[in-house]
Amino acid sequence: MSGPSHPLAEAIEPLVEAIGAHVVAPGDVVAGDITLEWEGEPAIGIRLVDIVSLERRKLEGTLLSRRKIENALFTASRIMRDHILNIPTRVAALVAGETDEAACAKILGHELKEALSELQTLLKAGIK
Repeated sequence: MSGPSHPLAEAIEPLVEAIGAHVVAPGDVVAGDITLEWEGEPAIGIRLVDIVSLERRKLEGTLLSRRKIENALFTASRIMRDHILNIPTRVAALVAGETDEAACAKILGHELKEALSELQTLLKAGIK
């Protein structure tokens, strides 16, 4: 995906690459692509690999095993769940002290971006 990258694209890019797919911009999505939304709006598209490319990667030995991907996703999702569930505890005092709605949104947005960044790091480390 070229240009400014969406946080969701950055977070799931290692997984997408591991399955041989590609992230595409929302405007480049075509029939057969998978569109992922963020706050109700198309954020990114996932273009799946064709079977010929998949077979070539299998022969080259560059295709990851399903078990390895499942294990990495399980670990990453468990850590992400804990990270997201702890956001209220971490920011409660900050948000309680704010009267400005935009400041509250900025605090929460920062925490969610940190969670997505952590997911990206986990997936890069776990899917190799």
